[in-house]
Amino acid sequence: MSLLSVRDLTTEFATDGRRARVVDGVSFDLAAGEILGLVGESGCGKSTTGFSLLRLLPPNARIAAGEVWLDGEDLLRKTDEEMRRIRGSRIAMVFQDPMTSLDPAFPVGDQIAEVLEEHRGMGRAEATAEAVRLLRLVGIPSAEARLRSYPHEFSGGMRQRIVIAITLACDPQVLIADEPTTALDVTIQAQILRLLRALNTERRQTGILLITHDLGVVAQLCHRVAVMYAGEIVETGEIEAIFTQPAHPYTQALLGFLPARARGRGDLPAIEGAVPNPFAYPGGCRFHPRCGRAFADCAEVHPPPFPIAPGHSASCLLHRHA
Repeated sequence: MSLLSVRDLTTEFATDGRRARVVDGVSFDLAAGEILGLVGESGCGKSTTGFSLLRLLPPNARIAAGEVWLDGEDLLRKTDEEMRRIRGSRIAMVFQDPMTSLDPAFPVGDQIAEVLEEHRGMGRAEATAEAVRLLRLVGIPSAEARLRSYPHEFSGGMRQRIVIAITLACDPQVLIADEPTTALDVTIQAQILRLLRALNTERRQTGILLITHDLGVVAQLCHRVAVMYAGEIVETGEIEAIFTQPAHPYTQALLGFLPARARGRGDLPAIEGAVPNPFAYPGGCRFHPRCGRAFADCAEVHPPPFPIAPGHSASCLLHRHA
């Protein structure tokens, strides 16, 4: 049974009197204890999908359609006050840059305690003790002493651990991790990935949506993958199926960037062109202008998801007769 079920989610941005569908009919499921990777190039709508789930959108954006079911409740029907209580307590997000998530003017202990007081009704002494426990949980050494340290006194990897500690303060059912390792070096990246895996398996079966452009990270961490292009999900499947039998030309191209597959080919691989402007999506399959396997009717026909195997589908006319 799905813990998080997203159906036909559509998010629009308005600029100069025009509207663009940055997220267009996105659907996926996330089970308890599962890590789902949402992958694609920059600008394809991954982060906007995450912000839409939390209803944290800028003033010029709106959710135009769809449903977001969290443990049987549609978040898109909640009032703003109800969502304020749900964010952090039941569904939470780890952002890409920890310095934008932490207030530089306050010690980290105060920032963790504030969340515990607000969402779990703890008194200051209880919240402080729980903050120490959370810092230890995410691997901050000398946790009790570091409560009084400010964000700038920690390394980038330590700051990201603190952000995860804040996110876990209310033990959310679903954790959205938006490029959580992008700004970190390889060693620290590996530590953060191990931490996310431990949280997924050792705690209360937290469901994790990992938003990333890095298929190497996906290979290490995820159980399933949803590949996103130009606002749409174009392929979904189990991690092994996606990596060994990718069915969409876009997925195949992304996998070609992996060092093990690119080695020995001379120049670094690239997909010609760029993700289309959401104000000017091409007709038919949105990937067809960049696709080396496009048919003539790919410019006319918008492909639905075609089943490849159980749990594996791809939106590509290559599979319409499969």
